[in-house]
Amino acid sequence: MPEIFLARQPIFDKNIRTQGYEILYRDCKDAESARFEDVDGVVSQVFLNILTDIGLERLVGGKKIFINMNRRFLLEDFDIPIPQKKVVFEILEDVKPDIMIIEALKQLRKKGFKFALDDVVNPIEMKEFLPLVDIVKFDLLQIDLDKLEEYSLFARRNGCKLLGEKVETMEIFEICRDLGFDYFQGFFLSKPRVVTGHRVPGSRISILRALAKIHSSGIDFHELEKTIQQDVSLSYMLLRLVNSVYYGTKMKVESIMGALTLLGIREIRAWLSFLVISKIDDKPDELVNIALIRAKMCELLTEVIDKELKSSGFIAGLFSALDAMLEMPLEEILKELPLSDVVKEALLSRKGPIGQILDCVLSYERGEWEEAMEITIAPEKISDSYIEALDWTNKIASVVR
Repeated sequence: MPEIFLARQPIFDKNIRTQGYEILYRDCKDAESARFEDVDGVVSQVFLNILTDIGLERLVGGKKIFINMNRRFLLEDFDIPIPQKKVVFEILEDVKPDIMIIEALKQLRKKGFKFALDDVVNPIEMKEFLPLVDIVKFDLLQIDLDKLEEYSLFARRNGCKLLGEKVETMEIFEICRDLGFDYFQGFFLSKPRVVTGHRVPGSRISILRALAKIHSSGIDFHELEKTIQQDVSLSYMLLRLVNSVYYGTKMKVESIMGALTLLGIREIRAWLSFLVISKIDDKPDELVNIALIRAKMCELLTEVIDKELKSSGFIAGLFSALDAMLEMPLEEILKELPLSDVVKEALLSRKGPIGQILDCVLSYERGEWEEAMEITIAPEKISDSYIEALDWTNKIASVVR
């Protein structure tokens, strides 16, 4: 079986709430090739990875899972131990609507499976499929936007829901939302609107500064204590956390230093990491998850090349999403934070060893496997780091949310 790389890309509704994840996969044996050598083998291995090696709950939680399906798997009478209500099969663009495929889709629909038509540019050319699919995924990088309204109406009249994929900007997201699209997929969350005249609110900058301090070399607990004490809400949340049932302390902890000592550096880092982004108003949980996954994956990969830099790797990954969260240019945000030049260089220009790591992580997140493999780290380590980062993020979220 080929070596498989798996990542996930969230699918949102119009309110930017996560409805499911498309599983991105690739045979990385030949990093120079943009095509699969053995599509059937890859699809088989993807199911094996999802159901056994990684686990469905671990990968997507309670959300729907979107999986690419090729011609062979659509024609075979296969049994997949995934609840039908949780899976959407995406019909790849090279699958033609001949008699055999149409009949196979009818039989699979009788079993309760749902289908999405992938990478659609003109739904009129795919009209044979439309009565049998539930979702049409419009490729917004390839489609003629002047015809988007006409095409979306055509798909809607055929009973299909609309999904805009490859939504690269907030502007495109709003165009699709105004046309009545149901779902959205792409990287627009990482590209904020340009907002002028804003500053990071005082309480939030306190959290950011505390997080930057705890990831710097030579941590001084007394300095960290002062930083936290300067913000009433931050002090309250720390004491509430340390006295929670989760930590099972027998005596009530009433001082910031007591809380810091009890929790330790690793727990404080995790807590501040989640807090710094989860308390930003009107931002989807998925953006928080993305930032945490980036942070942990950067830390794990940085440790491979230089253990002394792993904390810097973590902070670079975490702060790589700050511009989208705060809707401010990253350059403006970083002016107020005590970050090392190594981290700032990585965030602003993707230079230096941490910049290369961050590039790798962002490429992996997007399913751009060739770009992710350009770094001198074993491919299996990159894949394993992603899965470990997923697990860590799920654990942190379950405790703090």
